Amino acid sequence: MRNKAVAFITISVFLIQGNIMPIFSFAEMPKKDATIHLISGAKEVVINDKKIMLSLPIMIKDGRSMVEFKQEFFTILGAKYNEITEGSSTYTIIKRENIEPEQEVIIKVTEEKIEIKHNGKSVSLTPSPYISKGSLLIPISQFYELLEYKIEWVLKGKDEEALSQIKEEEKVVKEEEKEKLVTKPAGIPVSEKPSVVVLDFENLAKIEDETLTGIQPG
Repeated sequence: MRNKAVAFITISVFLIQGNIMPIFSFAEMPKKDATIHLISGAKEVVINDKKIMLSLPIMIKDGRSMVEFKQEFFTILGAKYNEITEGSSTYTIIKRENIEPEQEVIIKVTEEKIEIKHNGKSVSLTPSPYISKGSLLIPISQFYELLEYKIEWVLKGKDEEALSQIKEEEKVVKEEEKEKLVTKPAGIPVSEKPSVVVLDFENLAKIEDETLTGIQPG
């Protein structure tokens, strides 16, 4: 019995010394790569307290912030940046090498269109990047997503109001569409106004109502 007591005390001391702690340690919270402040209408972006000035104001389009492209958006976070011009085409290459696997985004700008490739594959962004007053505007959040950056977004003033308004408008549209589905009649007339066909100018006139007799899907 005494041997069991000694063994119990020994094991207890062993556990208290911290050898069992990894079992109870909390999982690490996902690390964020940057905190970014955006204000629609402003001509600046703040990344980790570093201010980047813009020549065009930030816009809200389809619920996303469209921002004038600046290489500092990515080099501040350690990404490699390169720009190559071939004829009338310009290639902007952004490469993130500090993760596995590496992530690369290439922006090809020609006179006709703007193409985006992620790790060699073409991707479509919404809204699409476009040129305004000689500057390239991009949906900045989607570029960070492609490069797998974890961003904490801080939206202020007009940004919050604009996004709130967009969500409210979407809600109203959905409610209206739902109401139409409920109240829509089963029979659909070909024409609201019946056609008039005269068979005899003196005695006979026939009014034909061209309402469909079959039931149409709503």
